[in-house]
Order: sequence, then C-alpha cells, then structure tokens
Amino acid sequence: MHKNQINRLRKSFFEAYDDDDILKAILTGERILKMYEYNNCTNSLYFCDDAYNLACVYSKDGKFSNSVSLLKKSAEIFEKLQGKNLHYTNILNNMAIDLSNSGQYSASLKIFKEIYSIRRSILEENHPDYINCLLNLGNSYFDTNDIENAVIYHKKSLSLRDKKDLDYADNLNLIGYDLEETEDYEKATDYFLAALDIIKKIKGGRSEEYLKNIYYLGSVYDKNKNFAESKNCYEKSVELIKIYIDEEHPYYAEALNKLANSYMRLGNENKALTLRIKSLNIIKNIVGKNHLYYASNLKNIGDIYFKKNDFKRAKKMYEESIEIKRSILGENNDEYVRDSSMLAKTYIKENNFSAAEKILENLTYYFKSPCGFLDINNKDSDLDKEFYVSLLLDLASIYVTTNNAPKLYAIYKEFESLEPGLSFDDMLNDIKSFAENENIPLFENDFAEDSLINPDNNNFSEDSSINENDFIFGHDNDNEKYGFNTDDNKPE
Repeated sequence: MHKNQINRLRKSFFEAYDDDDILKAILTGERILKMYEYNNCTNSLYFCDDAYNLACVYSKDGKFSNSVSLLKKSAEIFEKLQGKNLHYTNILNNMAIDLSNSGQYSASLKIFKEIYSIRRSILEENHPDYINCLLNLGNSYFDTNDIENAVIYHKKSLSLRDKKDLDYADNLNLIGYDLEETEDYEKATDYFLAALDIIKKIKGGRSEEYLKNIYYLGSVYDKNKNFAESKNCYEKSVELIKIYIDEEHPYYAEALNKLANSYMRLGNENKALTLRIKSLNIIKNIVGKNHLYYASNLKNIGDIYFKKNDFKRAKKMYEESIEIKRSILGENNDEYVRDSSMLAKTYIKENNFSAAEKILENLTYYFKSPCGFLDINNKDSDLDKEFYVSLLLDLASIYVTTNNAPKLYAIYKEFESLEPGLSFDDMLNDIKSFAENENIPLFENDFAEDSLINPDNNNFSEDSSINENDFIFGHDNDNEKYGFNTDDNKPE
C-alpha cells in the first residue's frame, strides 16, 4: 500500500481539521479510507484509527449517522485485533455520544453500559476515564427518562472526584438537572448554587461561565416561584450580558423580559412595563416590526397593560400583535388564537360585547369545525379543553349580560356535551364564579338572574322553534376591523 501517500493525506487531514476546514477534512479522510479499500487493507489498526478520525469530523459536522457507521466498523475490527481494551471503549464512547445526538437514546444507553462494564474491570475507581463513564451513563439514563438511575450514577461520579474544579461544577449541575426534572427545585437549587460558587472562585463573578449558570439558576427559581431570587439572578445576567455580548442583542432583550417577568410576579407592574418596552425597542432595532419575536413582545406588553386595567393600550398592543402574526402565520395557529382571546377579554372589559362575541365565536370555530385545527384533547398544547371551556365561559358571560337566552342555551348544550349530566343551574354557577374571577360584571342592563330561561325548570322547551343549527360557533358574516377576516374565517 502507498504508505507515504497516506501519511501525506493524513497530515493534510489534520491541518484541515485544525483550520476548521471541515469540508476539506472530510474529503481528505474519505480519500484515505478509499485507499485502504482499494488495497484490501481495511482489517488493520491503521484503518481503525483513520476511520475513527474521520468519524470525529463527521460528528463535528452533524453527520451523526455517518459517524456511527464508521465507528461501528472501527470497533468491530479493533475488537478482533486487540480485544475489548481501553482504546476499544474510547471508540464505543464516541459511538454512544453520536447515537444520543441523533436521538437514539436506548441504543446509546446499551453501549454506555458496555463501556461501564469494561472500564470497571480495567480501571481504578479514581481514574478519570472511569469517573467520566459513570457521568456519561448518568446522562444516558437521563435521556431515557430514568431519572432515578441518572441521579445514582451522577452522584457516584461526583463522590469519586477529589478536586473541586470546573468538572466538579459540571457534575453538580448535572445532579441539579436530574432533581429539577423530578420537580424537587429546592434540592436542585442547592446543587446549582454549589456549582455557581465553584465557578465564581475559579472564573470570577463576571465571567461568561458565571453568566450562563446564574441565568439558568434564575429559571429554576422561577419554577419554584421564588421570584425575589430569580429577579436577583436576572439582574446580574443583564449586567453581564452587557459586558460579554451587547445591549443590542436578542440575548439582552430576552434577559430583560425574564427580569420583567420576575417583577410582574412580585407585583411591580410599572418596573416590568419599563423593562418590556426597553426590550421591545431593542427587538425592533434587531429584527424590525414585521417579525414574530416583535409581535410576541407586543402581546406581553399588552398583558401588563391589561393587568393595570389600561384596556385602551392593551387593546392596541393585542391588535398590532395579531395583525403581524396573521400576516406571517395566517389565522390557523396557536399564537393567533391566544392573542385573539386576550383581545376579546379586553373588549369585554370595555363593555364592547358585540366585538368580543364575534372574536370568541370565531375562536370556538377552530375547535368545533370539522376542519378546525385545534383539538380539546391535545395534552401537549395549552389550547386544550380547559382553554376551550374558558372561551365558552367568556361567551356565556356575554350572553347572560346581554340577555341572549337562545345563544346561552346553545352554550349550555355545548357544556353538556363536554360534561354529561351538567345542569343549567350548574352552568350558571360556573359562569358566575368565572365572571367573579375575571371581574366581569353580570346581570346588568336591568337583567334579573331569575329571568334566565332554564330548561331544567321546563321554562325552555327542547322542542321550541330554535334549531340547533341556528347557532354554530364561528359562523359570523359581519366584517369588523379587529384582526379577523370574517369573509374567509373558516380554516382551509
């Protein structure tokens, strides 16, 4: 075989790799392997090494299936020639990582278990390769949602580390992630704080590593509803992002939004509003106005105005957000539905019941139409049965307030289909409770509660002249300007 030619190609391969010229490295590596095949020399340790090297480049380029295929071939040849030694486990280790990267978690776990078995029989417990195989095995258990075993192996890995370095901090963080997954946020926070303390001592409290960790810690405090601490974390994050990234950057804008959330949770709506507006202006400068990120932030500002009972400004934010999202995504999407539901609530607060009614009836159409895109039984979306019921309750509140008995009865029949056995009085009680929570005034316009037509008391006959098709959610032919194209309001 042309050893000198392969050596020259190998040198060129490593130079390309060091220069981050991935394409050249791949082409050179593939050429090397073809020379082995041409000379029938693939069953050699040299081939194993060159295949391993090319697999590393494939992995770096995100071509995980190519990498796994080469590593598998390399491992098989190496095992025949050298047996299952430490170098063999290194090949397996890369294969398991790339299987995990491609989402094949069960296959990855199987290989990590084999690595653990081999290294345990060869290495001392305090050997770095043994400690790392425990760590990787814990990671693999985490990927397969076996959190109990993930904790066991991550803690075992930690117990064998005698030096509190950055690897020790990473190990602490991994245990924190495990506990966070089990919603044990208090214990998770303890591990994250311990990791943060080590990072601060080694890298300093103004380092990029410290920034990444304190920003994440803020999200854990949010989950644990400790908003005072999350505020502190995000304030430090905002300060550090200014230093290491830029104020005119999406990361900075998002950190401001996180900080605003904390202030909102703490009841400081004015501070939250100031931060939201600052974030919005940054986003506008980065992506412009016709962008979903900008629209989402408009909606968030609208939510603050809504909470402050400034419904005029809230309505303006919601309308602009809706218009942008409709122009980009159309109407058949979750974002559009969420924003429109909030716009309807704003109209209700302003006693513009006809405008709110039109929006809500259109939204219910997305659930009830045969071609509607929303499913009340979809547990993976917040636009589920609970959301649909809230739309119905908003509508029912309007019908009670406007004394619209026929439509209220149609709502009752819809509720009855969702909860068989529900009485009309039960629905009225649900409406009153909902209205109280939402601060919606009921029984105005000289409307008396006892004047409601109650089918349970035979005041409303199911044989009456009202046809169930007289009220089909979402059928409304009137045009309004608040973001709904009612000439074409049916999902395709």
